[in-house]
Amino acid sequence: MTEEQDEVAVLVRLARASAPIASERLARVRTSVHDAWRDEYVTRHARQVRTRRWVIAGALVTATACALIAVALWRPTRTSVSGPAPVLVAHIDRVTGEATAASAPVTTGAAVASGSTVTTSTGTLAMTLTSGVQLRLDASSTVRADSVSDVTLERGALYVDSTGAHPTEPGASPISIHTPAGIVRDVGTQFEVRFTSAGLRIRVRDGRVRVSRANGEDVRATAGEELVSRSDGSIDRRSIGRTGSQWVWAERAAPTFSVEGRTLGAFLDWVSREGAWTVTFADGNLAAPARAFVLSGKPGLLKGLTPVEALDVVLPTCGLRYRIDRQRVVIEREASK
Repeated sequence: MTEEQDEVAVLVRLARASAPIASERLARVRTSVHDAWRDEYVTRHARQVRTRRWVIAGALVTATACALIAVALWRPTRTSVSGPAPVLVAHIDRVTGEATAASAPVTTGAAVASGSTVTTSTGTLAMTLTSGVQLRLDASSTVRADSVSDVTLERGALYVDSTGAHPTEPGASPISIHTPAGIVRDVGTQFEVRFTSAGLRIRVRDGRVRVSRANGEDVRATAGEELVSRSDGSIDRRSIGRTGSQWVWAERAAPTFSVEGRTLGAFLDWVSREGAWTVTFADGNLAAPARAFVLSGKPGLLKGLTPVEALDVVLPTCGLRYRIDRQRVVIEREASK
């Protein structure tokens, strides 16, 4: 046997099976090997997965940020769309009953902003637009103040007096009344617009109005005329009086004339405008000194009175009286007792 074969024989003898390994010892070996494998392979693998996830998430965040920056750089070329800010268009002159704006009670002196809706219930309301146009709402009426030259009558009646108006643009109508049945444009007048389920009614006391109906037709009316535009498309036109009971609600709704420190001439001008009367003196020589007479009285002396009722209160304090001759109020001296 060679030396090499002797070495192999020795190894074979050394490798012969030994006594069986105890089961408890075998279990400990297996557990140790499994823990080593887990620490070496599983933990390392999980760490690699988390690392890849963080890399991917970071890439996504970076991409999103870049997109947002790109949008931010692009969006300034766009302008946001918003309605015009509300502006002052009128102030309340007088309230005779209950009235609201935006569900809040309205009081004398309150401001009215564009877009505001004003509603009356049991009484009337008077307001003046910043253009000088005077508006009066009858009881149970609703109007929206769209701008200084446009209002929308949703229901009820609106009286317009543009005597002292200064239009926003030369030659433009000082006020346009919008209704579902058409638009009523003022041509320097005093008139009433009433909208009900039966149709649209316009009464012209002074001057002229132009009515643009919903069907595109234009109709005009002058002082002493009434137009009724019905829902079936027909129009009725008739003559009406410029004074009388049909105007009483608007006369009582007018801002109160304060007599204190005012002249009789200023009072008679108010009577002429509010009552649509022509005021004259029976004696021409009496006109100048009478008109210069200075009045006195409490601020609310004429509150709620019509022009004719106000004449009954004021003229006797000046030693004067009046009589009505058709559309004229004739002033004369009181008869001596």
